[in-house]
Amino acid sequence: MSSSSTSTLGEKKKVVIIGGGYGGVTLAAELDAKFDVTLVEKRPFFFHNVAALRSAVEPELLKKVFLSYDSLLKKGRVIYQTATEIGPNRIALGNGEEIVGFHYLVIATGTNNMTPFKSPLELASVTPYYTSLKENIGRATKVLIVGGGAVGVELAGEIATDFKGKSITIVHNQERLVHPNVGDKFNKQLGQKLKKMGITTMLSTSIAIPDTVIAARNNQETYPYNVELKTYDTDKGPVEADLVFWSIGNKTNNEYLQTHFATQLDQAGRIKVNGSLQVEGHDNVFAIGDITNVDELKTSYNAAYHAAVVSKNIQALESKKKLSVHKPSGVMISVSLGRKDGITQLPNGMILGGFMTAAVKSKGLFISRFKKALNNPKELTF
Repeated sequence: MSSSSTSTLGEKKKVVIIGGGYGGVTLAAELDAKFDVTLVEKRPFFFHNVAALRSAVEPELLKKVFLSYDSLLKKGRVIYQTATEIGPNRIALGNGEEIVGFHYLVIATGTNNMTPFKSPLELASVTPYYTSLKENIGRATKVLIVGGGAVGVELAGEIATDFKGKSITIVHNQERLVHPNVGDKFNKQLGQKLKKMGITTMLSTSIAIPDTVIAARNNQETYPYNVELKTYDTDKGPVEADLVFWSIGNKTNNEYLQTHFATQLDQAGRIKVNGSLQVEGHDNVFAIGDITNVDELKTSYNAAYHAAVVSKNIQALESKKKLSVHKPSGVMISVSLGRKDGITQLPNGMILGGFMTAAVKSKGLFISRFKKALNNPKELTF
C-alpha cells in the first residue's frame, strides 16, 4: 500500500510500529495525536536498559527500570504480541491474528543481548533474578567481564563502585574499549579511570565464548550467573574467575523480516534504509534504531533521534512536502562509572569528565526522562 492511499473521510491514517524500545515509544507518542497508532510489543513492559547494569548491584532500582506502557498513548493502542511475520501490507501476530490496512509501517525491532543487559521475558522473575545476581556478585572474589564495549565497561564500573576491592578483569578483543572509533583522549582517560578503580583490562585478547552463552543471547533466555571458580583460556594466557559476565554484543532481531524484507537486509542482518530512514524500495515503510544499517553507534539517543526524523517524514508525506534526512554525527558516547563518575565524548571530539558525565547521566541514568517519555505511568506490580 503506497503512501498516497487514502482512508475514509475523517479517519486518521494508520501507522503500525513494531517494537516498543526507545525509538518505538518515542515515535508512537509523537504521532499519537495526528494518526491512528498501533504499537506492537511482545513484552507487557518497557525495560529501561540504560539502567540495567546498576540494577545488578542495586535491585531496589527495578521499580523505576521496568515501566508500564499503559499511559503511553492517549488515542492509539499497544498490542502485546510477537510479530511473527512482518510485511509491507500485513503483520502476522503470535496469537494468530493479523494487522492489515495500515498506511505506514515502522520497523523498530531492535536487538537482543544477554540478561541482565536486556530484560528477562517474564516480569515475575525480575526481582528474584536481580536479587540473586547482586548476592552472587557479593560472594565472588574474582569477576571476569568478557567484552569491553560500553555495557561491559559500565558493568565493571558499577561493581567496582559498590563492591570496592573486588578483583575485576575486562577481556576485550579490540585495541580500544567501548568503540573502535572513540578518540585518543577518551581512550586514555577511560583507561586511567578504570585503573584508578582497580579494574584490570586485557585488550586485543580473545576468549572462547561457549555455545550455551550464544544460544542464551539469541533465544533471549534468562542466563544464570553462578559463582564457581574456573580457569578461562585466552590467547594471552589463562584468567581465573569465579563469576563471569558475557558482554558479547547484540544480536539483531530480524527473524520476522526474512519473508518480505530479505533482500533489504545487509550482511550484518540490519535493514537497509535511505537518508530519510525509508526501507529500500518502500516509500511508506521506515526503520529506526538498532535494526537499521545506519553507520553510527547504536544508542538510545540515536534511536530517539531516528524517531523524530520519521515522525517528520510521515507527516511530510501526508502534506506532500520534502522529506527530512538523517545525518549521522560523529561518535557520541557517554559511559557511566558508578554513580559519581564517567566519561563522555561529544560528536566534535570534546571530552566531558566525571563531574559533567555524572550530572548528565551517571547519577540518574535518564530514568526521569524516559518515565516522562512514557507519560509517567503507574508503577508495575512485581
